[in-house]
Amino acid sequence: MKKVFGYIFILIGSILSLSLLVDIPPLIRAFLNVNREANGSTHGEAIGYAAGMVIFMGVVILIVALLLWLGIKWTKKKPPAKEEETESRIF
Repeated sequence: MKKVFGYIFILIGSILSLSLLVDIPPLIRAFLNVNREANGSTHGEAIGYAAGMVIFMGVVILIVALLLWLGIKWTKKKPPAKEEETESRIF
C-alpha cells in the first residue's frame, strides 16, 4: 500500500513543481512593481504582495520536496533480508 501512496505522492509533487514554474513570472513582476513604486514612495500593498508570493513559493517548495522525498522513499525496492549465518562450532 505504501508503494501506491509513493507513486501518488510523486505524481502530486510533479504537478505542484510544474505549477511553481508557472508562478515564477508573476513573482518577478511583483518584485519589479515593488522597485518601480519604491522609487517615488513606499507602497505597502506591492511590498506585501511580493513578500506573500515569496512565502507562498517557499511553502510550496517545502511541500514538493517532502512529497517527492516520501514518494521516492516509499517506492524504492528494499534489499532482501539477510539471513543470519548459523554455523555450528564445535569447541
